Formats: sequence, structure tokens, C-alpha cells
Amino acid sequence: MLNLNEKIFFLINNLAGQYILLDGFFVFITKVFVPVIICLSIFWFFVVLPKKNKVLLKKISLYKEGLLFILSLLIVFLITHLIKVIIAFPRPSEILSGVNSLSSYGSFDSFPSMHTALAFTVATFVRKYSKSTGFILFIIATLVGISRIFVGVHFPIDVLIGAFIGIVIPRLLFSVFKH
Repeated sequence: MLNLNEKIFFLINNLAGQYILLDGFFVFITKVFVPVIICLSIFWFFVVLPKKNKVLLKKISLYKEGLLFILSLLIVFLITHLIKVIIAFPRPSEILSGVNSLSSYGSFDSFPSMHTALAFTVATFVRKYSKSTGFILFIIATLVGISRIFVGVHFPIDVLIGAFIGIVIPRLLFSVFKH
């Protein structure tokens, strides 16, 4: 009997390989979106926002926020990587049969999803400065998480914990550096 994590995994992953456009869409999201939204967000923090503000102190404050954004990404990356090393949980294709694998990644590093954690870090951080852009990035982050299951490299629990890490760490940093 499959547990809930595996049932949800197969519910999403069984769609892979059935529709070429859907496959292409989720492979594109899983391979391209995270680095693109990180680079665009860094550009936004260090170029776009400071350019909009003429006041020097406000520009300096925005540069500090940009550095906090990068620190947030680094901390999320390190925490996620550390958990992966300590837990060393196998990828779905390593323990389940019938997985539709559209992408391959390392072995025994399924939990948690780093892609999802980083995508939610970007969304959480940007939302502080632009609710509408942040909302769009939360949709993209959710698609990144779903894509990780769809292409067969993560379980739903990997994605949920990745999203949790990606939301909590920036919020903790906001509160620590607020004072």
C-alpha cells in the first residue's frame, strides 16, 4: 500500500510522458526558472530599485536589502544542502518502480527540494517590496515545486519542506536585521 506522499507523487508524475507540451513546459520550468528568477531579482535589487530612488540614503538602504537577499539565498542553499547530506534520502526513481523520469539529478539527495526552497526564498523576499511581483513569483515557485515532482526527481514532502525553508529563512532574516 502506497503512503500519501507516494500517492500524490504518482498522481502528478503519471502525467509525465503523456503530453509533449506539458513535458516540455515542466522540464523548462525545472531547468530554467530558478536561475532566471534569482538573476532577475538580483538585477532588480541592485539596478532597478536604486535607479528609481534619487535619495542616496534610500539607495544605500536598497543595496543593503540586496545583500540581505543574497545572504538569504546563501543561507537557504546551505541549510538545504546540509539537510540533504545528513538525511541522504533517495530520489523517487531509486526506491519506486514506474517513475516517469524526465530529468536526472544526484542520488540520495531528494529531501528537501533545493530548487523549491530557492524559488520560495526569491518570492518571499521580493513580496516584501512588491506585492504583485511577489504574488507572481509565488505562483512561479509553486510551479517549480510541482515541476520537481512532475519530472520525477522529488516527492511532495521534499517540495513542501523546501517551500517551508524558502519562506521561513527570509522572514527570520527580516526580523533579525529589522532591529
